[in-house]
Amino acid sequence: MNPINNIFNLSNTYISSQAWGALLVKNLATSTASNNNSTFRYATTKYSWTVPEGVYVISAVAIGGGGEGEGDNTTTSGAGGGGGALAYRNNIYVTPGEVLDIFVGSTQNKSVNSQAGNTGTSNYIRRVSSSEILLLAAGGVGGGVTSAGASGAGGSAANCIGDIAFSGAAGSSNNVSTGGNGGAAAGYSGNGNTGGTSGSGASTPGNAGAGGGGVGIYGLGISGTVNTLEGGSGGADGTAGSANGSAGGSYGGGGGGGNDYVVGSPSNTYYDGGAGAAGAVRIIWGPATRAFPSTFADNSANYGGSETVININTA
Repeated sequence: MNPINNIFNLSNTYISSQAWGALLVKNLATSTASNNNSTFRYATTKYSWTVPEGVYVISAVAIGGGGEGEGDNTTTSGAGGGGGALAYRNNIYVTPGEVLDIFVGSTQNKSVNSQAGNTGTSNYIRRVSSSEILLLAAGGVGGGVTSAGASGAGGSAANCIGDIAFSGAAGSSNNVSTGGNGGAAAGYSGNGNTGGTSGSGASTPGNAGAGGGGVGIYGLGISGTVNTLEGGSGGADGTAGSANGSAGGSYGGGGGGGNDYVVGSPSNTYYDGGAGAAGAVRIIWGPATRAFPSTFADNSANYGGSETVININTA
């Protein structure tokens, strides 16, 4: 059969002759890398995916990793990390048997005291045959990267590749003794919400920044759908701060800044910034047009299909 006939139906909408299917690639590892002051960096861990037989058109979404919160810097508390950007691209032509490399970075581990937060990874899809980057979502910047106590910028839509992209929110700066909150990841229809104010607080435990909220991987407006493999499309909430900054929510939430150090005897107590949540990449296809943000973008199991989940760097 002529492959062109498999790509278009009678209404000239983009379809694939394959059954409903999807691939979700995420990274369960936690980075052990030392402080990284970059404001933009690519994921380096990849999964190589061979396009299944009968699949000629795919759509995909990518979410950048959240920036890590800043640890307290011995004079003030830490700032919050920025949330990851979100980008999607629809109707990408592919050939059965060709290979696409999918890069997804790990969670950014908590930053220790006196360190700026690591910047979240920019996650992307690359066509092996041409080295073309088909889709990319930028990661959020770590708290304190530009200067001590300065909030991390959200992953910028300007640094993304795709049909549509939105920026993650910036974290909030510190407030002398209270850690800044992490910024939220971008959504499917707008930029993420800023990490809010860091409050007034005092130099006691319990005033660290909260993690920013994440975004779901199943598209817009379908959070009521029962998804058997992942949480609802709204993503995970960031957790409340305590003494150490709290982690961002999945996917792509920025980490909260650490509380200011506490004077003690025989030594002072210092607090860490919260981890930035890892991002993810999801690819969908099917016998009808599937497109982000909301055209059959939810779980393929709802249509009798399958979802393959790949966890890279699980150790």
